[in-house]
Amino acid sequence: MRILLSFYIFKAILYDFSTGQILAYISIHENAEINVGSLERITSCTNNISKVFQEKKYEKFLVADNKIKYKSDSLILCSNFNNEPYSMLSKSGEAYGVEVDILEMIADSLGISVKQKYIKHWPNMTDYIVNNQCDVVYGNKGRWRCDTRRYTQDYTRMYLFERMYWMVPTPDFMPRYKYYLQAFTEEVWFFWTISSASICLVWYVIDRVLYSKKGFYELTKKFVCELRLLTEQNYEYERANITQTIISILMMFLTFTWNQFYKTRFQYFLTGLNYQDSIDTIDDIMKHRLKIGALTQTLHLLDHFPKDYVRTYLQVCDVSENCINRTAFQKDMAVLRPIIRVRYERHLHLDENKKWLVKQIFPHALAFQICAVFKAGHPLFSTMNRYISYMLESGLTDFIKSKYDNIAEGETPFLETQKLNFDHIYAPVCLLLFGLGMSCIVFLFETWFKYINTWCCKLIGKARN
Repeated sequence: MRILLSFYIFKAILYDFSTGQILAYISIHENAEINVGSLERITSCTNNISKVFQEKKYEKFLVADNKIKYKSDSLILCSNFNNEPYSMLSKSGEAYGVEVDILEMIADSLGISVKQKYIKHWPNMTDYIVNNQCDVVYGNKGRWRCDTRRYTQDYTRMYLFERMYWMVPTPDFMPRYKYYLQAFTEEVWFFWTISSASICLVWYVIDRVLYSKKGFYELTKKFVCELRLLTEQNYEYERANITQTIISILMMFLTFTWNQFYKTRFQYFLTGLNYQDSIDTIDDIMKHRLKIGALTQTLHLLDHFPKDYVRTYLQVCDVSENCINRTAFQKDMAVLRPIIRVRYERHLHLDENKKWLVKQIFPHALAFQICAVFKAGHPLFSTMNRYISYMLESGLTDFIKSKYDNIAEGETPFLETQKLNFDHIYAPVCLLLFGLGMSCIVFLFETWFKYINTWCCKLIGKARN
């Protein structure tokens, strides 16, 4: 049996009355000719229509005629392949991604081969189409409105509708002692251990050189005096014991060094200790003074933040800088992120207990459309548009998106990269060395004056005799 539809129909159900089975649930454009007798029994439930697409049985009933015959046997698809997980290049140079799979599947169903072409300079997209270097440019991702048409381009209907959420750190209940233990690299631990031991050794040597009394009693007594001095308490001070001045200088510089050390990069590591409650709103982001990361093209979405806050805490995240890593591991940033990208790299942001280190704030902050761009009047434009409709109705686009969950390449950033290293405390270490130098100068003057005083006393004693 052949049915000729001479009017415009958007959807149609082909039903076999003899068996009670649904043959197909499709969209049909005007003047589409369908040979019902050639249709296989596909399913008895329209909800399983996506399985039909996966098994490539859709070639038997998807019909779309073109008013202008497309003479070429290949379709040139162009992208910059720099939008994970939409369009990417593998190490072998093969294109893959959500958009790539969608467009290649459509071309495959039309019996047309695909040639992928790399666009280096994205703003010149119009030139590539006008000069017939590309049939289709994809990877639109919100740069142009999909429902806007110019005289040189036609925009397909959107085939991906994506939402962007504010991603924030999850509450962290790591014990405080564990933060301190994990904050240091081995070289920092080594430096502070050696410096502390050196100060104690210098203190002991100075005490033995300047004074004849043996034992640790006097040394311990001086240590107690220094502690009382630092806590602004009264203590017994012998004017002759200038060594206490040396120790005071050492301890004050050491204290100042630790203070500077805490105020440097070590402070961001402790940010997780500043909030144990959950961050669920924009107000919570500002309450905890989190930095806000966003792409350049989404900066206009920051209007709901006070201008002073944006001016102080905004950090622009380009494609090469993955700000969500900072959200997950440094815990001092909220980043605006499309949910498909978050799912794509979710496994990279898990702790040792497989707990997700970031979470999304509801509702979404932005929804954007992704579509492809044809040269105006391209013979395959209407056909591609209808195939996109078929894929959206069948749920096939959702199936393709699900294939890219948790497959991002890369390794989870190891905590070592967030630890404090020697470069972070370079300035405080220089101050400490300066303090040690000043203490050595005081020690030399004290030793010199002690020698002069002893020599003068001997001369005076001889003169009296």
